[in-house]
Amino acid sequence: VTIAGLLAERKQRVLLVDLDPQGSLSSYFKLDNTHNGVYQLFGVESPSRNMIKNHIISTNIFKLDLLPANISLATLDRNLKAKHG
Repeated sequence: VTIAGLLAERKQRVLLVDLDPQGSLSSYFKLDNTHNGVYQLFGVESPSRNMIKNHIISTNIFKLDLLPANISLATLDRNLKAKHG
């Protein structure tokens, strides 16, 4: 978060991707566990740019956005194995 904040402060666009099943990064930005996020993009063979954009959330820091996580990531490994054998 610190490095992302420093980059944004230097007017660089930053996208943080939360891959933690507990959503620690999402929690840092005070997002609850109900937002669609990175989990919904897994399993999609070729997610479109619009699909990805629809899951990105602006933070209260200018030029810093977040692709949030939710508890569904905890089941990702099992779900992908079941889907792809």
